[in-house]
Amino acid sequence: MNYAAFPYLRIAVLFITGIITGEIYDFPFRLLYGSIFLLVLIYMIAAFGTDTKNLRKSTIQNISLILLIYLTGIACVTLKKETLHDKIPEKLLHQDINFEGIIEEPPVIKNRIRCMISISRASWQNEKWAPEGLKIVAYFSPSDSMAYQYNEGDFIRFTTKLRPIPKGTNPSAFDFSSYLRYRSVILQTNIPRENHELIKSNAFSFFRALAADLRHECLSILHQYIRSEKELAIAQAVLLGYRNLISDELYQDFTDSGAVHVLAVSGLHVAIVISFFIFLLDKIKSRNIAVKLFKIITLTLLVWLYVCMTGASPAVVRAGVMVTIFLIGKYTGGSTNIYNILSVSAILMLLFDPFLLFQASFQFSFLALISIVFFQPYIQNIWAPENKLLQYGWNLVSVAIAAQILVFPVTIYYFHKFPVYFMLTGLVAIPLVLIILYAGLLMLAVEFILPGINEWLAPLLGELLEIFVKTIRFIKSLPFSSLRDIWIDDISMILMYGVIFTLMYFATTARKKFIWAGMAIVLILGIRSGILSIHQQHQKKIFIYDVYGGTLTDYFDGNECYTILSGKVDQKAVSFAAQNNRMRHGIRNVTDISQIAYFKNGSIEKFENLVSFANYRTLYFNADYNITPTEQFPLDLVIPVGNCADIVRKEIQLPSAGRYMLGRNIPPWVKANLKDMLQGQKIHDIAEKGALQMVMKSDSD
Repeated sequence: MNYAAFPYLRIAVLFITGIITGEIYDFPFRLLYGSIFLLVLIYMIAAFGTDTKNLRKSTIQNISLILLIYLTGIACVTLKKETLHDKIPEKLLHQDINFEGIIEEPPVIKNRIRCMISISRASWQNEKWAPEGLKIVAYFSPSDSMAYQYNEGDFIRFTTKLRPIPKGTNPSAFDFSSYLRYRSVILQTNIPRENHELIKSNAFSFFRALAADLRHECLSILHQYIRSEKELAIAQAVLLGYRNLISDELYQDFTDSGAVHVLAVSGLHVAIVISFFIFLLDKIKSRNIAVKLFKIITLTLLVWLYVCMTGASPAVVRAGVMVTIFLIGKYTGGSTNIYNILSVSAILMLLFDPFLLFQASFQFSFLALISIVFFQPYIQNIWAPENKLLQYGWNLVSVAIAAQILVFPVTIYYFHKFPVYFMLTGLVAIPLVLIILYAGLLMLAVEFILPGINEWLAPLLGELLEIFVKTIRFIKSLPFSSLRDIWIDDISMILMYGVIFTLMYFATTARKKFIWAGMAIVLILGIRSGILSIHQQHQKKIFIYDVYGGTLTDYFDGNECYTILSGKVDQKAVSFAAQNNRMRHGIRNVTDISQIAYFKNGSIEKFENLVSFANYRTLYFNADYNITPTEQFPLDLVIPVGNCADIVRKEIQLPSAGRYMLGRNIPPWVKANLKDMLQGQKIHDIAEKGALQMVMKSDSD
C-alpha cells in the first residue's frame, strides 16, 4: 500500500493532533489567529514562483503547511471552548428565569427524570434573550406525572435557576460533566413540578419531526409484536438505537461478552445495513455515469431512511454523513480512496464540532469502519468456500471480526474489561446481529405494506432475539469469559494502538522491521506495566471521596484496600466514586472495617473511631464519641460524622488536629457553625474543594 496516495489521511492526523493539543492546553485566540495568518503568508510567498527543483522553498512550503493544519486544529477547539463558556451571561446564573425549549432526546427515567433541552427563548424581569445553541440538562422528580409524559420533541415552558455542572472530583471516576461538555452542555437545573408546562408536541424541524415520528412508529411496531421484555429491549436497541429498556444486568452481559457496541446504533450499524444493498447493486456491472448516479442516489436514500428510523440522533446523523461520503467516494473515485474518503468525512465533522473527537460514539464509528476496510480482506482470504451462500456468510463473519480489531483497545479503556471470547462473539453472536438487523428491518418495512405477513415474520424475529440473548449469556457463562478490572491509561492505549499499527504496516509492506517495532512496543508496554505494578505493591495512600449522604474513606496499603463508610451512602454510589480509582491502583482485595471495633493489619490499626495508618492518625468524630489527643498521640485529621448538628447544639469542644474534613452530608447551617468553631484550624470542605487524596510515607521511610 502506498501511503503517499492518501494525503487526506495525513491531513486528518495532523488536524486531530492539533485538536487534542488545544483541548489539553489553553492558547490565546488572537495569537493563534496571528500565527495562522503568518503561516498562510509564508506559504504563499514560498509557493509564488517556486521552482520544483528549489528544495529550500519546497521545504518551507511543507513545514508551513504542516504547522498551518496543526494550528487550525488548535484554533477550532479553542474557539469551541470560548463559545461554549459564553453561552449565558454570568449574571443570569442562580436566579429564576423563564425558559422555552425543545426536549432534544428521549427522556431518561431512573431515580429521576433527565431531559436534554435546547433553549430557544428566555426572559426575566423586563428583559428577553434568544440564546444560540444553548443546551441544558434538566431534572424532574419521578413522581412528577406531567414530566413523566414528556417525549422527545416536546416544546415546554418552565421557570428555574440554572447552575454550572460541577466537575467530578473523585480520582479516575467517570466525570459526567466532561461527558456533557463534549456534547456542548455545561449547565443544569432541577425543575419543580409546578414550574413547567407543555406548549406543543413534536416541535422539531421538518426532518427531525419526520425522524421522531418514524422512530416512534417503529418502536410501536416492535412493541406490538415482541412480547418478551428482554427481547424487546434488544430489538429496540439493535434496530433503532433506543436503549431506555436495557437493564443493568443485560448491559453487563453484553459488556462481558464483547458485544456491547451492538446496543448503540453507530457507523457500524449503518454500514452493515447498507452493505447488503451495496452487494446487490454491485451485481450491476457498468461504468456508465447514469448507473453510478443511480447507485449513489439509491444507497444514499436508504442510508437516510435508516437514519430517520433511528430518530436522527446526532450520533446516527454523523454516521449517516460518514457513510454517505463513503458511498460518493466509492462510486466516483474507486475503492483505493476509501481512507481519503473517511479522512475527509472526519475533517468535515471535526471542523463543524471538534468536541466530536472526544465522544465514544465518534471514536467507535470511525475505528470500526477503518478496521473493516483494512482487516476484512485479510480475514476473508483465510477461507474461500465454494458455496455462494457460505461465501456470503463468511463475508459477514469476516466483517464482524475485522470491526473488533481497532475497537477493542478503546473498549478496554472505557469499560475496563477484556472479553476473552470476543472472537467467538464475532463468529457466532455478531452474525446473529446481522440477521436480526435485516429481519427486523424487513418486518418494519412489511408493516407499512402488507402487515399481515408479520404474523409469520414476528415469531421468527422473536426466536432470533431469544437465541441471541441466550448466546450472549452462554458466552458470558464460559470460564474466564471476561477479564475484569483492567485499567489502562492514555499512554497504555497509545502503545496498544502502536502495536496494531505496526502490524498493519507489516501486512501492507511485508517488512520485518515492523514486526520488530511491534515487539519493541510490546516490550515497552510490559516494562511499564511491571514498573507500575511494583509501585502499587508499595503504595500507601488515603482517599476521601466526594459522595452524598456520608463519608467514604479508602486506605490503600499495597494491593489491599481498607474502607470506612459512614452515613447513608448506597453501594452504587460507592462503586461509582471508588471503583475506577481502586482499579487504577491495582487493588485486589477490599475490606470494609467500618463496623469493626478493633482491627490491625499491615500499616493500618483501628480502635473504635480512631484510625492510624502509616503514622497518620484520623479520628471519625461524633457527638457520642470523644477523644482527647495527647502530645504523644496527636491527630492529623478529624472527620465529623454522624449527627453533626448535635456537635453544634451541645457546643462540644472539638479536638485540635492538623486538618478537618467536612463532608457533603453536613447541612449548610451546621457547616457554617462548625467553621466558626474551627477558626484557626485547617479545613478541607469537600463541597468546595472536592475529594481529598494523601500519599503517606511508610514506617521505614
